[in-house]
Amino acid sequence: MINPAFNILDGNYVIPVPFGLYAVGIEPVDGQPAAAGNISFTCQIGSIFGQQNFVEEFWNRNSESDLERRLGELFPLLVLPSITRSNVDLVTSNAINISNFGNRNFIGFTGSPAGRIYAVQIPASQIAAINPGQDILIQGISFNTAVVDASVAPVFAQAMLTTGVINPDNTATIDLSDPSEKTSGFLAQDNDFSPFYFRNPKSLGKRVRSGIDNGTIQNLFMVLQIPTTTPFAGMSNLPPLIGLDGSVAMNDAPIFGFSFVSDNNGGTWTRNLTFNFQFSLILSMPVPVADDDD
Repeated sequence: MINPAFNILDGNYVIPVPFGLYAVGIEPVDGQPAAAGNISFTCQIGSIFGQQNFVEEFWNRNSESDLERRLGELFPLLVLPSITRSNVDLVTSNAINISNFGNRNFIGFTGSPAGRIYAVQIPASQIAAINPGQDILIQGISFNTAVVDASVAPVFAQAMLTTGVINPDNTATIDLSDPSEKTSGFLAQDNDFSPFYFRNPKSLGKRVRSGIDNGTIQNLFMVLQIPTTTPFAGMSNLPPLIGLDGSVAMNDAPIFGFSFVSDNNGGTWTRNLTFNFQFSLILSMPVPVADDDD
């Protein structure tokens, strides 16, 4: 009844918009904020064939490829009245996500004090196992985020990628003063994965690979901080929240113990053994030499 040769459409699309300058992007219908079953039969068939399994990204004109230098790069598109802009063709990325979690079971934490920081450890061994001995591009982080009040934009104080160690007493020391990448006022998405793309994935990948090889990098940490002042935005006066996997009878993934919380600006970190925080590290393979002008 369902055959890819017949049921997969050609990918053509039309977006009517008024005069203006636009960024064009593509995002999978992956269940957050909506599932394929909530859209159409076409969308459901695409999901059956695995066509909703990719990382969201922007159109960047001549650099569109399954391997790109920067997934966060975009090329602005000018739309004029009564003129159709064609050949805005997107190629989804062949990205690699390190996601140490299963399905989302809860969002939290509603009782968080101002300035709480969440961090997720990525052991160096997981990164070293990807394309061993060769270059990798560290493209960004994807945080699963949400808010209680739909009228509120989920803005976090900061997001970063940094390094750290696990101490002999099983606590963590995380370097917040010299991160590899950092952004302040991180505008996330409601009930969805929110990407934070990096400026130079190639250079960052080389630094991390070198640090792992010489032993100076034992772990990467993906870090997200809620607003540092109260009251929080919205009628509910609740902070922006993160996706949580765990605390159910038959969880679909083990609790890895990679999730940490700090309520004293990173002075001490508490390991969370109830949930996996849903933060993903996004990597990709090197861009072919002919296409890489970095």
